[in-house]
Amino acid sequence: MAGRSRFLRHYAPGLALAVWVPTVALGAWAWWSAPQRGREPDDTRRAVRVTAEERAVVLEVMRANLVAIQAVLDAQASGDLPAVAVAARAAADTPGPAARLGSLKHKLPPEWREVGKQVDASFAAMSEQARLGNSAGVTRELANNTAACVSCHAMFRLTLEDAR
Repeated sequence: MAGRSRFLRHYAPGLALAVWVPTVALGAWAWWSAPQRGREPDDTRRAVRVTAEERAVVLEVMRANLVAIQAVLDAQASGDLPAVAVAARAAADTPGPAARLGSLKHKLPPEWREVGKQVDASFAAMSEQARLGNSAGVTRELANNTAACVSCHAMFRLTLEDAR
């Protein structure tokens, strides 16, 4: 036992250093090579620069559309096509962001506005399909509606004008 004790006293500091240095080096490498915390990964979507007020209006419209989609899904799941028709019609008739805030008319790209028109048209067609009692038509229009939302979110992102 005395031999082992002498060995550890003599070599332990060097062994500890031999283990510690690569561990610290590996940890430092992992920390420096990892994406910085809080930093967004590269986003290739087209940036639409807006003010905080404009952003709030756009997000309000998006949330309203999402709430309308949920109302349609809930009514359809209950087999209540008249409620589907009402919810979809209300969404189709709701003004979009540019109608709510004039400055957005010049900031939202034409492709964005075109997708917005598709969403409104899909809500209107959904309402009509529900009015006709065509549940499958409602589902088809709901799919068209969410596809338009997905395509827009894949193409664009909002950035604040004062953000760099």
